[in-house]
Amino acid sequence: MDLLNDSSDSQDQDAEFEISDDIVLAAYVFGCASVVAYVETYMNKVPMHTNIQTGYGWVQYTLDGNEKKCHNAFRMSSHVFRQLCHTLCTRYGYDGTKLVCLEELVAMTLTLLGNAMGNRMM
Repeated sequence: MDLLNDSSDSQDQDAEFEISDDIVLAAYVFGCASVVAYVETYMNKVPMHTNIQTGYGWVQYTLDGNEKKCHNAFRMSSHVFRQLCHTLCTRYGYDGTKLVCLEELVAMTLTLLGNAMGNRMM
């Protein structure tokens, strides 16, 4: 009888160790996932302000570059920005001025309105 009880106690202990091993493994996986998420969020940064261009060059650089930077500057994606400029040109006849093109005017307006800037900042 004691042999039978000893074997069942041994099986119970093995089951407890398996459960605790699963908990430890889950904790390791959670810890690794947390570290990866932290590194991706706070350490792998995409450079945002690397351009020294101004005016039309800056507008084109922003539109052709990082979508996040375009959205931060104009509050819309580059595709929507270009579509807006095309609509303003074809439907309403806006072409810009002698010194400033339409894309630059739209960019200045959207930057001014979207970022709550004053005219002095432009």
